[in-house]
Amino acid sequence: MKRLLPLAIVTTLLVAGPACAAEPALPAADDAAASVLACHAQYAGKYAKSTQASAAEIAEGAFAGCKHEMDAYETAALERAKTQTAVAIGIAGPQDYQREDIARFREYLRSYTIDAVLKAHALF
Repeated sequence: MKRLLPLAIVTTLLVAGPACAAEPALPAADDAAASVLACHAQYAGKYAKSTQASAAEIAEGAFAGCKHEMDAYETAALERAKTQTAVAIGIAGPQDYQREDIARFREYLRSYTIDAVLKAHALF
């Protein structure tokens, strides 16, 4: 019985270990994207309450106000682009993927920020 207990503990840890392990770290691009989104939400909340600017104007201002965060996202996007299959086999360059990724993200950011402004207005 004494020999079976350590074996049972080891077996349990081997089976449950992966499920109990800490979450893996997010890729750099995901961290950078979360940082940009948080910055845009903060910018939207701040200026929606303190100016008469439209939601679109605030969204445009957020791009300038969150430039540092966006620069970090662009750097991470280039690194992520280098892992794409088409880049690996030479069909496309990483800058092509980076450019498309950033264009899609900027389009989403604009909508995200306008939505954040409208929600902030609704809370008045």
